[in-house]
Amino acid sequence: MSAYQRIFASLVLGLLAAVGACTESAPPAPPPRAVRTAAVTSTSLDQPRRYSGSLLPRAQVDLSFRIAGRVDSVAQVVVDGRGRPLQEGDPVKQGDVLATLDPRHLRHESAAAAAALATARTELAVALLHRVALLQRSASPVHDDLRDAVDPTGDAKRQVHLGAWQQ
Repeated sequence: MSAYQRIFASLVLGLLAAVGACTESAPPAPPPRAVRTAAVTSTSLDQPRRYSGSLLPRAQVDLSFRIAGRVDSVAQVVVDGRGRPLQEGDPVKQGDVLATLDPRHLRHESAAAAAALATARTELAVALLHRVALLQRSASPVHDDLRDAVDPTGDAKRQVHLGAWQQ
């Protein structure tokens, strides 16, 4: 073997030794965990057990109403053959009447609005009569227009009268 071959073989062996020393061995496996086991059996309980929890809906809608008022009644639902008022979480369908309002408040508001309208109409009629009286006392050219506004058939009556006079 020549000197070059010996140097080359030494280098290759040195590199193989260095590469072999760089690999790490796998970490040791953790020891198995200790667990308790129990046999599953079916038994009946003397007393029912109750648990509490919260269910959240997939969608929640905030409601707003066009009118205010007092709630007169809440819809009834039948659970286990007995009726009870509708509660939060009970299923409802679109169009179901959930509650009704006390109609007395709405009737009162309607009567008040009708009275306010009648008062406004009366005040308008009084104001128009006052205006007519003022215009009749004055000698203004508006007097003829006013007469025609008060009696829209006046123009036709004048034409008939004029036609009869001309014959």
